[in-house]
Amino acid sequence: MKILFFDDDKTTVDMLMHTIDWAGLGFDEIIPAYTVHQAKTAIEEGGPPDIMICDIEAPGETGIDLLRWVREKGYLTENIFLTNYESFAFASEAMKLECMEYILKMSPVSEIEEAVQRSLKRRELRERLMKVQDQERAGFERDRDPGRGSGSREVGGLPSMTQEIKAYIDDHFTERISRTELASRFYISRDHLSHIFSANFGMTIPEYINKLRVEKAREELAGGATVAQAAEKAGFDNLSYFSTLFRKTVGLSPTDYQKSSRKVKDPHKK
Repeated sequence: MKILFFDDDKTTVDMLMHTIDWAGLGFDEIIPAYTVHQAKTAIEEGGPPDIMICDIEAPGETGIDLLRWVREKGYLTENIFLTNYESFAFASEAMKLECMEYILKMSPVSEIEEAVQRSLKRRELRERLMKVQDQERAGFERDRDPGRGSGSREVGGLPSMTQEIKAYIDDHFTERISRTELASRFYISRDHLSHIFSANFGMTIPEYINKLRVEKAREELAGGATVAQAAEKAGFDNLSYFSTLFRKTVGLSPTDYQKSSRKVKDPHKK
């Protein structure tokens, strides 16, 4: 595997190259770059790295510029940004470019190692997703045109990690889902998980889960389920909390909503 370091500070690059056992992590090629131009040239000549560790701020072109160029090329490179300052503007731009790691330069080396390991696992996950999508697309094309076969086809874009997280929640919202479980499943930190979800969907993960659960409860109540049954099927294990949240969200208690649903179904029933 290949890893590229970009930082205009040679000391930082030297530190990264010599304080971590990259061979032990599976890397057999290490590329230093002190300008974005050097990094682009190395990538054009030798192909994209599996991982990039970039300084987010730099004179002239920045790490953001480099990562944007990499994404425009369609490379699946995982990126880790290093910075001296915490900045929401930088973090927000990084998320748009599918960068899941954002670490302060003063962080312990162990945090960089952990970020690299998470990045490698994410890359493996994404490659598996790509293969599944490719197989599904091939099957669709064969069904649409049996004579075409699966020999030549265009590979579509990689799904957003945030969309994958949302899709997982959509499939499992009636179960117990914790930030810790989600962060572990998608190989990102809990805080970063919360940040990217809120930034992309305009609500926290618990808010989104509760929204799905209340909608599910409404369906169950309208279908004739009791309040307790609706709460259980929607994933609530506390009836009092369910009733409070339902009233706050819908504007009616579960019982009143159930009664109103029955009247809509049978307008002559009193």
